Amino acid sequence: INRKKSETYSATPDSNLFLEVFATITEPRRVTRGNFKHQLQDILLLVFSAVLCGANDWNEIEDFGWESTRMA
Repeated sequence: INRKKSETYSATPDSNLFLEVFATITEPRRVTRGNFKHQLQDILLLVFSAVLCGANDWNEIEDFGWESTRMA
């Protein structure tokens, strides 16, 4: 992402900064099989959010993801 050094970011609910940053990460998974259920940037945002909320392992991250979809 090309941003000016002086540019600031707001913490508004409609801010997509994390998704913008995560979208710049190269997809390491094989893309030829077409078996992707979720985009990489969505997975990264879920993991980041879960860990920020206290998840300590993959089971807790999965639980966080399920709870997040129930609340939506």
